[in-house]
Amino acid sequence: MKKQILHIILGGLLALLPTLAMAQSSERMLIYSKSGEVLPYRIEHIDSIKFLSDEVELSLNPTVAAHENGKTGWMKLKVGALGGDVQRLQVVIPESYMIANMDDIQCLRLFTPEMAARMGVQIFDVEGDKEYDLSGLQQGYTYTALFLPYDKIGCAGNVKRVEFTVPKGKLAGNPQIKVNFSDITTTGYTATLTPNDDVKGYFFLNMETNDPSLDQMMQMMRVPDLKHYIVQFGADFNTHKPHEGVQESVMTEFKPGTSYTVYVVLIDKDGQYSDVQKFTVTTQKKGTSATAHVSIEVKDITKTEATIVNTPDENTSSYRETIVEKSLYNEADMIKYLQETPDNMSLLYHSEPYTWTWPELKPGTTYYALAMAKNADGKWGPLTKVEFTTKSSN
Repeated sequence: MKKQILHIILGGLLALLPTLAMAQSSERMLIYSKSGEVLPYRIEHIDSIKFLSDEVELSLNPTVAAHENGKTGWMKLKVGALGGDVQRLQVVIPESYMIANMDDIQCLRLFTPEMAARMGVQIFDVEGDKEYDLSGLQQGYTYTALFLPYDKIGCAGNVKRVEFTVPKGKLAGNPQIKVNFSDITTTGYTATLTPNDDVKGYFFLNMETNDPSLDQMMQMMRVPDLKHYIVQFGADFNTHKPHEGVQESVMTEFKPGTSYTVYVVLIDKDGQYSDVQKFTVTTQKKGTSATAHVSIEVKDITKTEATIVNTPDENTSSYRETIVEKSLYNEADMIKYLQETPDNMSLLYHSEPYTWTWPELKPGTTYYALAMAKNADGKWGPLTKVEFTTKSSN
């Protein structure tokens, strides 16, 4: 009996050997699509590969136009006649700026669930010679409808683009907001935003009115205009949702004597966005019309650190400071850097005494600590320059 059982087990294992050998195969094939996708296959899963060269008729003639009902944010999609070999047709409708730098091959990836979700669009199936209502689009925004036909074997054709702009329309009700400014100081203010009952929600940002870095920032982030910028970055910081009800915004560390604006985009009861609304305030002036100076003290110098104490005089409205290696110093370049660089976290404006310990300096290296100040009239004073050398490693 024991021998018989053993023979049965061995026989079963021998029968499984071809399967086990196949499972141990590591040969794979990768197909790299022009859209950037990689399609992996195990060799043992492939029976054969066939290439078809016959002509297929996948022509499209869709249109998108204003809806006859005249409702704000509504458009009408007319699919039109399809080529004889179109078995299936899909469409996605992103905003045009989102795909401005994508060619038709790259747009194919938008028809995968993962990429569609990442881009915040939906994939719809539509049929030839039918009409579809498009609702929930934003008034004044420009979109591109991307159509992708499939033939009878499920092979995708080429993407067709139809760009359109949603007409401006009336918002639901009369959404309005009031912005009151209080506690206006040389370095900030408090803005109280009070919407009426027709406002479902709103986005807002506090920014310098004539911020020279704004256009550069929007280009870098590929944001098409100020309205999109406010909607993208002006939501509630904690919930990432639009603000609701009365909000109080306390701003500090702004520049004295400078115009600032609260930019607001309202949302009506139907989810439509308003045009950008602007509410402007000017911080109190600081300093005088005399020439502004900043004094610099360097202390606590080590091999890799130095503490810089910057003290503006009574004529100073605001100033900037930095350090540079003496071997790299060019005075004209540094003055231009301090005066003309757009606002950023690496080169801030200060209006009060400011102390900072510079880390990661080179041992045994000579530096200049630099500062330049503007007076109350916005005129730059002279460059202050103090030389110091870090301690040597020896």
